[in-house]
Amino acid sequence: MAKVSVLSRPPAGWDAYVRAHPEGTPFHLSGWSDCVERGLGARQLWVIAEQDGSIAGGLPLAHVKSALFGARLTSMPQAAYGGPLAESVDVARELVEAAEVEAERRKVQYLELRLHTACDGIGDGEHWGGNDLRVTFGGPIATDDDAILKAIPKKTRADCRKADKVVTATETPENFDTFHGLFAENQHRLGTPVLPARFLRLVAECADLGPRILVVRDAERPVAACLSFSFAERILPYYAGAAGDAREAFPNHGLYLNVLRFARRAGFTYYDFGRSKRGSGSYDFKRRWGMDEHQLAYRFRLVRATELPSLNPANPRYQRKIDAWKRLPPWAANLLGPLLSPGLS
Repeated sequence: MAKVSVLSRPPAGWDAYVRAHPEGTPFHLSGWSDCVERGLGARQLWVIAEQDGSIAGGLPLAHVKSALFGARLTSMPQAAYGGPLAESVDVARELVEAAEVEAERRKVQYLELRLHTACDGIGDGEHWGGNDLRVTFGGPIATDDDAILKAIPKKTRADCRKADKVVTATETPENFDTFHGLFAENQHRLGTPVLPARFLRLVAECADLGPRILVVRDAERPVAACLSFSFAERILPYYAGAAGDAREAFPNHGLYLNVLRFARRAGFTYYDFGRSKRGSGSYDFKRRWGMDEHQLAYRFRLVRATELPSLNPANPRYQRKIDAWKRLPPWAANLLGPLLSPGLS
């Protein structure tokens, strides 16, 4: 058996371990955890396994507190993917068992593991549950710009060509304020509290995450923007927004087409289109790009909660709140959103 400890900071060599592990993601890196702690106020802890003096596995967690939904342990907040990284299934199980003990000790509502792929013995048994709500999309990036277009299904390709006639694209860190304005507008239009600007700026400046900010413009006007992460050979367009009154420019098609193009030119070979919830507009949009769809295996270990969490905009119980949020004036949504969104992470 491995020696398992719960730490307040990652051990030396953790990021190197993440980058070398075949299931490592940018959300397992200490840089992501630092952004979550400093930008969202969620305290971090690390369940670490050691064998013969070396890291044999780890499970980064965050203690998220919400006045509306109570406290929980999550791996990881705002992340598409999380859960244990380990040298064996046995070590992964030990990490999760230690996390369960910590969740019980802290008396949280539940422990959440955002697993990319289901694993035997992880998240099984009494008090555990899950759902098939979330999926991720992705695929290889073609070798030139013409091939990128050809790989996109006909209808979506036609909309991309329409965007190409109108928009231009730039990718630079100086695009942050433009990105943030479009992202906040988009979140308000969806009825979702916007994330704190502090968190987004920390992410955009975290070198470990390989951030890239792309903006597309119709003439001189910014109409869509995206904050992407890069990890190994992958590009992950993650936070994005578009102007609601610019549909004739097909801003989202222009945005993601150019993310693909800029990623290819930078040497990336895989496009991770990120997670979406089944039945959402994001899901319907992404599935039209012809990429592979993969079922995510999020698992929840109930502690004080008596039923699985359902923070889903499609849930009828939240629809009135979403509609009310959409009716707020933008200044109010931008003021109140950062106070509420960390608890929804």
